Amino acid sequence: MALAERRNHPRHMPPRETVAAVRPDYGLLGRIRNISFQGLLFQYLPAAGEDSASWIGAEVEVDIFLPGESFYLLKVPCRIIHDEEVCGVGSQVEKPTMRRCGLKFEGLSEENMEMLGKLLARSSLPEQPLDS
Repeated sequence: MALAERRNHPRHMPPRETVAAVRPDYGLLGRIRNISFQGLLFQYLPAAGEDSASWIGAEVEVDIFLPGESFYLLKVPCRIIHDEEVCGVGSQVEKPTMRRCGLKFEGLSEENMEMLGKLLARSSLPEQPLDS
């Protein structure tokens, strides 16, 4: 039995180069894996010694940009809703641990919505699972 989808908006896969950077110091910066009008999920490599558990629930602003395409969506208000290690597959050689962070957008302005709509229009919808 498949889990019920709780999102009100479909997730899109943005162009591969689309990046999220959490303000103010851009300590969390990485490739966006999926995005919707509700929020986004991005993958990043943490700095040594960072305790990402303390970030859960934090109100932050994120910049979203697509290098080389003049797309910049700045200071988008959001909340960090989860942060988890990405399960690695492959060799047993010690390698950096990737993490993924989920952000929920909060209080988007009309300008934020318009720019986000432009990015979503350039993004693709993931394939639907067979059991949905």
